[in-house]
Amino acid sequence: MQLILIVKRGTDETTIDLLQKAAKKFKVDVIAHDYRDPLPVLDPTEKYLLYRVAPYPGTYDKEKEFYQTYCCVSLIRYAYKYSLQLMSDLGGFAIPKTEKVTVPSDDQLAETAERVGGYPLIVKHKIPGGHGIGVIQVDSLEGLLSVARTVFAHGDTSSFQMQEFLAHDRHARLIVLGGEVIDSIAYNKTNDDFRTNRAEKDIDVEPVKFSKEVEQAAIRATEGHLFDFGGVDVIEGDDENYVLEVNNPAYFPRAQLSTKFPTSEKMVEYLIAKASQEPRAEWPGEGPRPVVVLINDAEDKLLKAAFQRQARYLDLWVLEVAPDATEFPDLRADTSYLLYRTSVTGRQTEIEIHEQFKCTSFAGSYPVLTDPAYDRNALYRKHDVPFVPKATLREKSIPYLKDQQADVGAFPLMLRSAGGGATSFAQVDTFEGLISLTDYVLALKRTATLQPILNIAHFVRLVVLEGEVITAIEYLSKGEGCYCFSDFDIVLPWSAPNDIKDLACKAARLHELDCTAVNIVIDADGKAMVEDLTYPFNFYREEHVTGVNVAERMLNRLLARCAEINA
Repeated sequence: MQLILIVKRGTDETTIDLLQKAAKKFKVDVIAHDYRDPLPVLDPTEKYLLYRVAPYPGTYDKEKEFYQTYCCVSLIRYAYKYSLQLMSDLGGFAIPKTEKVTVPSDDQLAETAERVGGYPLIVKHKIPGGHGIGVIQVDSLEGLLSVARTVFAHGDTSSFQMQEFLAHDRHARLIVLGGEVIDSIAYNKTNDDFRTNRAEKDIDVEPVKFSKEVEQAAIRATEGHLFDFGGVDVIEGDDENYVLEVNNPAYFPRAQLSTKFPTSEKMVEYLIAKASQEPRAEWPGEGPRPVVVLINDAEDKLLKAAFQRQARYLDLWVLEVAPDATEFPDLRADTSYLLYRTSVTGRQTEIEIHEQFKCTSFAGSYPVLTDPAYDRNALYRKHDVPFVPKATLREKSIPYLKDQQADVGAFPLMLRSAGGGATSFAQVDTFEGLISLTDYVLALKRTATLQPILNIAHFVRLVVLEGEVITAIEYLSKGEGCYCFSDFDIVLPWSAPNDIKDLACKAARLHELDCTAVNIVIDADGKAMVEDLTYPFNFYREEHVTGVNVAERMLNRLLARCAEINA
């Protein structure tokens, strides 16, 4: 086991030193990798722990590259990074009124100043390194215009923000690890500077135990960002606690050196425990272990990595097959195979491998889902399953479109085309609009699906494995436009009630799917409806948000099935 630290040479020596000493205590080797260097060649069978020390531009991409390539265990439930404004929807804490400014016009600056509470206000122009640099107090419109001209003259306008001024004599820095505040200090105001978080080494810092309310605000904000670890800055107000930011990476040495609490050791210990949570399953059959066949393309890096990591952990050899492959020279008739397709394409390849080599897989019902006669709406109605009606538009004749529209509901409706994201959704208000848009989408040789526009309170996703819900997540919406995955910036673990679990399992059973993700929408009246079932599905999102090892569950079930077949 090795700990990879993403660093910038010549900086953050204290943080690196503390983590290296902590790792040595646990007999973990350390690799300090400068983010500007190429990715090193490492042993893919080894387990790697990962922490990004450097907060500089480009380090986030390097962290992601390490994570995707070597399946690293991180203090981030990965690949989701959200603004604090969105986190405020979680409740439990407040945030200062904050707005980004991209066009430095005098009128816009003046209007924004009013919206954030007037003067004095704070202008933020983020500079790598933090510690209060680029945090500027502005006391008048004239001052705001002059500061804006100065900042915008530097060319980088992406991080220019205006924020409500909150008078304070100190702010709390709470270190959160694994849903617990493990250490805390107060940064005290010194001299005449309004900033309590400054770069000077001799800034007045003291160990402080904060109230339960402040700690809960810090924990809530950290978890809302999907961080296992964070340095949370909080201002205590008379009526509310204001969360200023959640830092990951976090400069924890100032707290550790002040309180003597071994934060670095706790971080390494937490990573080791997280990496060891996967219980190893033995091959329940006789003879050699089967081989995993993975159908994937270049876009499936995270899903592929999760599957490969778990396969290696079970001593399973992995063979990769491209979605468009027509020949399979590496596959043998005398070998047992576990088959999974991570790619959204490659269904025909999956069918051919499944039939030719008698693989064990979860794909037994793929013919059902591709049958032109398949009618999901009729299936759900027959079995009294509440659902979001949909119609796949396969032609553009007027009688046909009228029948499909009648089955879905009254206008306005939503037409979804293949492609994903917000651009694949379009509102249709009239039948004339439906005709023309369908004509356009089909001309692009895309699949078009018609469905109603709903007032959605909750959009949840449950993973069903052999009739059991093993994990669930909820998407929190920005509240803009039609619902789709791109409109949901926040993904959180969700505790599914039994009636929703039963609904998801029933939908999976009707489609004869042993392994699937079931999307369910819950409207403003509390009515739950099946929105979609997906196979395959990108379970890495569920794994890293909920901590449930979906790949382990899936591979263990495939192993057990394969053993039963070979018995």
